[in-house]
Parts: sequence; C-alpha cells; structure tokens
Amino acid sequence: MTINERFKLILASKGLSQIMFSDLTGLSEKAISNVIKGRTKFPKYDFFQAIAQHFPNVNLRWLIIGEGEMHFNSEDESTIVDQVKEPDTFYHTKDASIERLTKIIEQMMAQVNEVPALKEKINILQKQLEETKKG
Repeated sequence: MTINERFKLILASKGLSQIMFSDLTGLSEKAISNVIKGRTKFPKYDFFQAIAQHFPNVNLRWLIIGEGEMHFNSEDESTIVDQVKEPDTFYHTKDASIERLTKIIEQMMAQVNEVPALKEKINILQKQLEETKKG
C-alpha cells in the first residue's frame, strides 16, 4: 500500500473530503488532490506536519512506511515516544531530543486550545451544507 492509499484511508476514517481536509489544515486542494491521485509520490513536510498537528492519534510511521496501525490507541501514553522513535539516535543528542519533545508538547497544548474554534468551524460548515442541500 502506498502513502497515497494510506492517506485516503485516513480521510475516510475521519469522514473528511479533500476540501474539508484542505479547509482544516490550510493545505491547498491541489496539493491534496495530487497526493490522493498519486501524482505526488512523497508529500512535503508541511503535509505530514498538518496531519500530526490536526490528528495526533494518526501514526505517521504507518502513513509513511506502512508499519504499525493507522491510529494510536487513545489510551496509549507512549504516542509521542512512538512518533519520535529512539530520540537519542535520531536527534544525536539528548538536548536536541528534549527540545524536540518540548516542541511536540507545545504543539499538542496549542491543539487543545484550538478545539473550540474547530468546533465552531464545523458548526458553520454543517449549516452551510444544510443550506446547500435545501437550495
């Protein structure tokens, strides 16, 4: 299975269309379409960053190389450790590992603060969808 196919599964599991994913992440619809259609064999960093930021329970290792499960268990406290496998060898120093883990924690805390805004955006989109169906 390719990254493209695995990405389609993520969208399906989240109930998102390409447009909804674009609106949520700020990535262009064309870039997302290129990934889905296989024109982009390996997406850029911002693509993976958007997935990690908006869907922290998605296993990026699974998305990139197909190892493991699509989602981390929501009760699994080792999610960060799984995403940053063997930090001392990956980042070469403990200081770099600590810095990277600190950034991940800060990103996760920022996501918690974004939840109300995302809920509001979902409500607006649902109202727009209902109006479109009526019209």
